[in-house]
Amino acid sequence: MKALKEREIKAFSPEEYWEIEVKVKHEERNITFKLNVKKSDLKLSNIDEAKQISEKLLNNEIEITDNDKTKRKIPVKPPFITSTLQQTSSSMLGFSLSKTMKLAQDLYAAGYISYMRTDSPNLSILSQNNCKQYLLEKFGDTYSEPRNFSAKTSNSQEAHEAIRPTDINLEADQITMSADHVKLYKLIWQRFAASQMPQPEIETNAIKAKCDDLVFETSLSSVTFDGFYKVMPPPKSSYVDYDLSSLSIGLSKKIDEVEKSQHFTKPPSRYSEASLVKELEKRGIGRPSTYQEIITNIQDRGYVKSVSKRLFATKIANLISDRLNKGFSQIMDYGFTADMERNLDEIASGNLVWRNLLEKFSQEFEQAKEQAEDLMERNKPIDTQVVCDCGNNKKMQLRTNQSGQFLGCEAFVLEGEEQCKKTLSLLDEDLFSDSDDKEAESIFKKTKCDVCNSAMDGYIIDNNRKLEICSNSPICSGTKLVEGEFIKPKNEDEEFIDCHKCDNKMELKLGRFGKYFACQSDSCTATRQLMKNGELKPVFMDPIKLESLRCEKCDDFYLLRDSLKGLFLAASQFPKNRETRAITVNELKPVTDKLPEKYSHFAKAPEIDDDGDDLVVRFNKKSGDHLLSAEHKGKKKKYFYFFNGSSWEQKPRD
Repeated sequence: MKALKEREIKAFSPEEYWEIEVKVKHEERNITFKLNVKKSDLKLSNIDEAKQISEKLLNNEIEITDNDKTKRKIPVKPPFITSTLQQTSSSMLGFSLSKTMKLAQDLYAAGYISYMRTDSPNLSILSQNNCKQYLLEKFGDTYSEPRNFSAKTSNSQEAHEAIRPTDINLEADQITMSADHVKLYKLIWQRFAASQMPQPEIETNAIKAKCDDLVFETSLSSVTFDGFYKVMPPPKSSYVDYDLSSLSIGLSKKIDEVEKSQHFTKPPSRYSEASLVKELEKRGIGRPSTYQEIITNIQDRGYVKSVSKRLFATKIANLISDRLNKGFSQIMDYGFTADMERNLDEIASGNLVWRNLLEKFSQEFEQAKEQAEDLMERNKPIDTQVVCDCGNNKKMQLRTNQSGQFLGCEAFVLEGEEQCKKTLSLLDEDLFSDSDDKEAESIFKKTKCDVCNSAMDGYIIDNNRKLEICSNSPICSGTKLVEGEFIKPKNEDEEFIDCHKCDNKMELKLGRFGKYFACQSDSCTATRQLMKNGELKPVFMDPIKLESLRCEKCDDFYLLRDSLKGLFLAASQFPKNRETRAITVNELKPVTDKLPEKYSHFAKAPEIDDDGDDLVVRFNKKSGDHLLSAEHKGKKKKYFYFFNGSSWEQKPRD
C-alpha cells in the first residue's frame, strides 16, 4: 500500500499555477475575494500572467453580482471507535498511535472510559440515559437529542460498545492524571456528549463579484444555533459573528489590495499514521487491536519512516513490494486480508470448515512459491559515470542492499589483483518537505529521469559530486552524475567558522548523518550540526549532573540539558534510559551559577505559587522563552509567570 503510494508520488509531474485574491473594505471590515480562474476562462501558469492580472485589478472596482444566503446543519459524529479515536487524536492532539492507545489503556484501567478496542459505535441505553440527564440539567431541553449509531463496515464484530466516559458527570478537569491523559479524556468526553446533542445550524453568505470578465467569489458563515458546539467548539477561524447581507447586488467596491501566490498541483497525499488507519479500516485490513501493531511494525522494520508526521516508504520497502507482487500476487492483493478475516468469521460461526480453507490456501501458496524463484529476480548493479579511484579506470556501479543503495567498483566481481572492493556511501539530500504543497514544489524542481520520466533523488558523494538516481531504482536504471559544490551551508559564504570551545577554526565536513562543522584542533572535539534549513544548530550548554535527583522510572539520576525546546531533565544513561521530564524552579536554583548568562534570570525566579505548589519550568514555542507554570499533580492551573525583562510577573492563561 505504502510502496504503491510512493511510486505514484514519484511519477507525479506537478504543474505550476497562481492564485489571486483581492481585498475590499465594507462597513469597516476587510473582505477578501478569490479569483475563480475557471469561471474567468483563465489559466495563470506563471508569474508574468499573474502580474499582468494583478496590475489590471489594483485600484479598479469589483461589482457584486450575487449574494446568496443559505442555511445548513452540521452532521453529528458518532462516538469514537478505535480507528476514529486514533485518527482524531493524531490530527487534533498530535499524539502517535502508540501514545494514544497507551493513554487510553491507562484511562480504561483507571475506570474513566469504556474499553478502547472496539469497532462498534453503539451505545448502551444506560449511557444514553446518563448523558441525557446530564445535558438536561446542564443546558436544558433544547440541547438533548439522544440517538444511537450503527457500524458502517460490513465486517464489524461489534463485541464492545463505543469508547465513552464511564460517567458523563466526570468532566476532564476532575480527573487526576497527567496533562496528556486529561487531553485525551476531554476528547472522548466531548465526542460522546456531542453525539447526544442536536446539530448546529449555520447560515452562509456565498457572494460573487466581477471585474470586467473576471469572476470573484467569497463565502462567510455564522452560527445561528450552536447545538453540540456547546461542548465541542469549532475552530475559531471557521465562523464569523456577522453576515454580509448588506453587500447587495449591483454594489461596487474599490479594490484596495491584490495578492498573488504561487502553487503547484499536488501529488497524491502521503499517509499519516491517522490516514493509514483510515485506509486499513476502509479496506477491511486488520482489527481495532492490530492497527497500532501494523503501523509500528512497518516502521520498526525499516519499511517506512515518519518525517513531519508523514510516512515515507523506504527503498527496501519498494523493492520488497515489487518482488512480492510478482511472485505472490494473490497474497499481496489488498482484498486478501479482508477476505481471510471474513472466512475466519465464517469458521467461527460454523458456516465454513477450517481444514478446507487451509488446504486451498496451502495449494495456491505452494504453487506461487515454486514460480517465485524465476519471477523474483535479483537486483542487478546499475552502471554510472562515477570513476573509481582505484587507478584502473573502472566505473562505480550502483548497488542495492537491505540498508539502501551505495556505489561499488565494477571490478569487485574480478579475481586476484584486478579485484577492487572500494565502495562509496551516498548521502540523501533529504529533499522531503513537511507538506504536500512543498513536496509538489520539490518534485517540480527535481531532475526527471530520461528512462521513465519519474523524479530523481539527489545523493551526495562528496563536496564536488552528486548522483541523481531515479526514484524507481533499481527497477529503473536511470542515473546522472552532477558536479558542483554540495556541502557548503546555504546561508554562509565561508567553509570555516569560529570554534565555540577554543580559539581555532571549525571546518565543514560531510558525515554519515549529513553536513557538520568540526574543530581543526587535535585536542578539541567540538562539533556543530547543520539543520535542514542550512542554518547552524545553536550552541547549547554542556549537561549538568544532578546526581541527587533520581529518575522516577529507572535506577538512574538526571542531567540538566538544553535544547531547541529549552531546559529539561533527562536520564544520564541515555539511550539505555530514555526518561525525561520538566524541571521545577527549586530543583534548578542550586545550579543557576552553572547556567549560561542567558538563563541568569532564573536565579531570582519564584519557587512556589500562591498555593504553595512548585513552579515548573516550561518552554513556550510561540515566544521562544521559558515560563514558570503553576501546576498541581501534573495539571496546569489558570495562571503562569513570565520574565518581563527585570522581574517575574504573574499572568492568567489564555
